[in-house]
Amino acid sequence: MLEEQGSKIIKMSGQTEVRMYQLALNYINRLFAGYYIFKKRKGSIVAGAATFFAILSFVPMILLAIKSVGLLSGNVLEAKVYVLQALKDNLPQVAPWIIKSIEKIVKTQLSGNSGFSWINFFLLGYASLGFLESLMFGISTITKTETKGGFIIETVKGFLNGAFLGVFLVT
Repeated sequence: MLEEQGSKIIKMSGQTEVRMYQLALNYINRLFAGYYIFKKRKGSIVAGAATFFAILSFVPMILLAIKSVGLLSGNVLEAKVYVLQALKDNLPQVAPWIIKSIEKIVKTQLSGNSGFSWINFFLLGYASLGFLESLMFGISTITKTETKGGFIIETVKGFLNGAFLGVFLVT
């Protein structure tokens, strides 16, 4: 009886070893296949483009957040202090001169217009959509998904995704 249980344990350990080998082999194959697809579809270039748009869209996104919070709270100056403080709290490792430069740009942009303007709001929103659009383009390029619906449908979908992201970030 003891020998029978011992042989069952040895048989189970052999099966477990085979399963673990197959699992590791499957993981490594998927890792190499993903790397190959990323390189073949120019994922590094897409990532660089998304980073470029992120840098260009960063200040308009902050100004849009300030305008949105200012619209909700009724005071743009308090919103500026709140958003810039949230920026400092969420990016603690950023060099202080970068934060001061962003504060200076924001202060310069807000000094001319202390109120809320829908035209300014929509222009900032449009400028901020460049980052989201580059991400959507990158994902569709890497995954090779076909666009459905044409230019107008894709534009509306991009705008709705951007509006959702903006509402999410402001809240």
